Amino acid sequence: MLPVRKSQIEEKVKNSAFAKVLTKQRININIVIKEIVKLAQLGTENPRIKELDINPIMVYSDKDPMIVDFKIILE
Repeated sequence: MLPVRKSQIEEKVKNSAFAKVLTKQRININIVIKEIVKLAQLGTENPRIKELDINPIMVYSDKDPMIVDFKIILE
């Protein structure tokens, strides 16, 4: 579903149950949005990417998110 605008990502994240969990854990939602925008940009700039599997992403209140496992399937 790419390309996607940052405003679309912001709207979906901020209006989700996920945002409530992040807020409760004192996680900066804007940092999470920034990382999702980066992933969308990766997909947009690399049309050979068929699938992207990221699981899990560790998010923290005091440092940047960290991807633990990342798999890319190319066409």
